[in-house]
Amino acid sequence: MTKQTTATRIDDAPAVEYGVRGLTCGLCVGAAMEELRLLPAVVEWGVELVPNGESTVTVASAGEASGGEVAAALVRAGFHPTGRRQAHSRRPARGAKRHQA
Repeated sequence: MTKQTTATRIDDAPAVEYGVRGLTCGLCVGAAMEELRLLPAVVEWGVELVPNGESTVTVASAGEASGGEVAAALVRAGFHPTGRRQAHSRRPARGAKRHQA
């Protein structure tokens, strides 16, 4: 089961998208999100799951959560980050898991 962050919502926190390979199911998403939840700066996250492809992980952080920290958290969970895609003001729903057909 995916655990949600308990951090307070910070409206001006930027959101950054990362490409990730190896996320194939809800259990994988839960493992990745558990690692991201441990990063102090991460306040929200979301996943667009693409089994057998490249999923999109969106992370909103308060302060500085570097791309290296996010990538390291995903690697610890057993997945393969393919890089930072873009930064934007659109924020993920708290603990959202969005599945793409």
